[in-house]
Amino acid sequence: MTIQYNKWKRLLIPIILLFFAVIVHIITRNSISVKKFVSMQWLFENKIEHKKGTYVVVRHTDNNIKVRVTGAVERPGVYNVKVGTTLLDLLAFTGCKEHADVSNLEKIILEDGKDYYVPYLRVRYGEKININKADVEELCRIPYINKTIAKSIIYYRNKYDGFDSIEEIKEVNGIGDAKFDYIKKYLTIGE
Repeated sequence: MTIQYNKWKRLLIPIILLFFAVIVHIITRNSISVKKFVSMQWLFENKIEHKKGTYVVVRHTDNNIKVRVTGAVERPGVYNVKVGTTLLDLLAFTGCKEHADVSNLEKIILEDGKDYYVPYLRVRYGEKININKADVEELCRIPYINKTIAKSIIYYRNKYDGFDSIEEIKEVNGIGDAKFDYIKKYLTIGE
């Protein structure tokens, strides 16, 4: 009798573990926390989407890593690069926007699965940002303008077909008289 019990015990434990694994899978497959954990789906994809909507198929090999680069780059996206590549090497390929701040990026060696953000330089005195053409990142170069205010500026600009004067920016939520007095030296509506 003890011999049969030991045989069943050896079979019963894997069956119970398999049963619980199936139950856990069924419960967590639609869970939001699992979806957030798997939100790095881009890491496992074999496509790169460029701004213009064209796709480049890449092969993932042992000598390559996948990284995402965003910010002040001409072609943000996911790239498959060789191990040991620096961020500046990748930026030479992707291209930098005119006001990219690459001063602290020369020693960064890319790591697999990481996101890299290339910051914009702050606006210098005498330099002006065209509020009728600037994107969110360019508007964030202006002191005291964060992404929320920059998005509000773009929303207002699109709703009213642009700004007729720089004073009109005071109509945007988050920009009052005091802030306008400080930032007006950085704003323009023309070229």
